[in-house]
Order: sequence, then structure tokens, then C-alpha cells
Amino acid sequence: MTNDRERTACCGLYCGDCIPANDSFFESAERLRQLLEETRFEEYARYKSVKNNAFESCELLEPLCACHGDTHRHNLRMVKQYGVDNWSHKRGTHYRWQKPCG
Repeated sequence: MTNDRERTACCGLYCGDCIPANDSFFESAERLRQLLEETRFEEYARYKSVKNNAFESCELLEPLCACHGDTHRHNLRMVKQYGVDNWSHKRGTHYRWQKPCG
């Protein structure tokens, strides 16, 4: 069984909810995770995040609103509150037309 960290996207969506989720996507994501770990990207992100006060309001996330409504913002708040390892039980719907999760 996968954990929340493996399925939490940086945009605040939960990858396990995605309709087009498939093995090749997650294999690629795992390879990216390995590369990020090897390059110690978490240290770089920690350094850079000091200058970013609110990723939640990032304009690059705006295109998600058409399909996901406010879900990604809600999920980012839940990740912040509960941590990336234990937030998915509080996540919002993945698509605007779905019933709430949890």
C-alpha cells in the first residue's frame, strides 16, 4: 500500500485520485523521486522556500481551478496542517464533479 507522501503532488492534488493514473506515470514519478533524493533537492527546496511566502497562491496553479475548483488549495492547507505523510484522509475532491473524499 502506498503512503500519502508517495501520492502527494506539489500542486496539492492527491495522485491516487487521478483518472489517468497508470503504472508508467508512477514509475516515472518514482524515478523522479530517486533523482530528487540523489541530488538532495529537499535541501535546495528548503533554502528556496524561505523566499516564497505562499505557494498556495502561486499563479502557476490557477489552470487547475477549471477542473479541480479549490481542491488543490484545500489540500495544500491540509498538507501544511497535518504534514505530507498524513494528510490524505482530509483531502478535498479530485474533480469538481465528484463527491467529497474521506
